[in-house]
Amino acid sequence: MKLVLDASIILKLVRTENEEDQQIALDILKAFQDNKIDILLPNFWVFEIGNALVTRNVENFVTLYDFLLTVEFPTYTFKSGELISIGELAKEYKVSFYDASYHYLARLTSSTLVTADEKYFEKVKDIGNIRLLKDLELPD
Repeated sequence: MKLVLDASIILKLVRTENEEDQQIALDILKAFQDNKIDILLPNFWVFEIGNALVTRNVENFVTLYDFLLTVEFPTYTFKSGELISIGELAKEYKVSFYDASYHYLARLTSSTLVTADEKYFEKVKDIGNIRLLKDLELPD
């Protein structure tokens, strides 16, 4: 199983309040660490997540961000032509460039994008390679 996790999932790994479906996100991380699944993230994830933690004024930013950085998720750097395609996807579906980037990466690598963002899911579910976190079934 190959997964691309968007920011909504990565943030669930470190949020301290009762996040809906947080346990599923933690199960994904464990499956990755146990080499049961593969995960790939766009290389900008460190900036998007860092920004989200800072702007949400997370108390223990250093501890949480450092934890995520130690996971060592494999990353992908988009080429210029791929960035153009991401922009076209974002415009066509009226979604953010960031969201389209995660989805494009999943499609490019024949992976499944996992998201907790139901609004995004509803806009793009027809193009495939996407699953809501709450509907994800991990291998045993």
